[in-house]
Amino acid sequence: MTAMNLAYLLSKSAAAYPDHNAIIYGEKTLTFQQLNHRVNRLADVLRNNFKPGDRVAILSPNRPEILEVMFAVWKAGLVVVPLNFRLHKNEVLFILNHSKVSGLFYDGMYQEQIAGMKNNLSAHQLISFDQNYESLLCQGKKDEETATVNGDDLAWLFYTSGTTGRPKGAMLTHRNLLLMVLSLCTDLYPFSHRDIGLHVAPLSHGSGLYALPLIAQGGTQVILESSNFKPERVFELIEKYQVSVLPFLAPTIVKRLTDSDAKKQYRLDCLRCVLYGGAPMYVEDLKAAMHSFGSIFAQVYGQGECPMTITGLNREQHQLGDGAYYHPREQPEQELRLLSLIKMINCLPGRSEK
Repeated sequence: MTAMNLAYLLSKSAAAYPDHNAIIYGEKTLTFQQLNHRVNRLADVLRNNFKPGDRVAILSPNRPEILEVMFAVWKAGLVVVPLNFRLHKNEVLFILNHSKVSGLFYDGMYQEQIAGMKNNLSAHQLISFDQNYESLLCQGKKDEETATVNGDDLAWLFYTSGTTGRPKGAMLTHRNLLLMVLSLCTDLYPFSHRDIGLHVAPLSHGSGLYALPLIAQGGTQVILESSNFKPERVFELIEKYQVSVLPFLAPTIVKRLTDSDAKKQYRLDCLRCVLYGGAPMYVEDLKAAMHSFGSIFAQVYGQGECPMTITGLNREQHQLGDGAYYHPREQPEQELRLLSLIKMINCLPGRSEK
């Protein structure tokens, strides 16, 4: 079995692009080196408080700490369980106990809710991002140390909406997610260190999965500060930071961006790709979006068990019947895909474990 750990993606980018911005959130900016040091400190604390394979949950709207916890969990050889922050408290309690989590990181907005269910939780460690998180980081060492895990080891418990009953946790392994990253980079969009992605959707699900190729390739990630979606704020951030990628937008969000008159006030020609999925996209809505923003759309489809990569349509495959076709704004697509594939393969440790 091949030894591999998703955390290597961050470690290698921190070595290759130490001073490159990794995360932008409001007035807060973290370089790859700073992010990696924070992750290392947290991973050191987690190793001292949990045993390999333990599950650690996250309940929070989008914020940088979500990505820190995810990579710290993997560096420590644990399993991450991100929760949709819009779930009802009964659904939250069910998932926390169903997944048998040992720890929970949560946003301060859930303080009262967590206190009310504390006696019914399997988790023995409860950490608030707004109270004891920073002091916890100070207790750890920033030295690089990554747990040896095998490709078939569990990395992410991805809870689906449970349309046929209770929420169900798809068991995503390190190999599963590494191959997802490879597929995204080679088949749908050739992420690079020049890319700046803007997270509009929840990091707990689709948008969080797209954090992996951006981390792997040394790209910058801008995180929308508010959980209340407003097209004007999205356009403002695109122009301000020269955003090149909007990862994983639901079709309804694409339509709201297309229909918004506010876009006329901003320079948006920096956008190279908008990835959409999660629900059917009406043909007329897609045509309107392409006429409005250009042929920069890529469609993804994949259930929780095989995220994003069951099938898809890249930008070249989006063509309008009125003679409008895809015209790349950067290096030839095939060339960039090849470079992405070579780099991603180099990210994978080459040793074997019995």
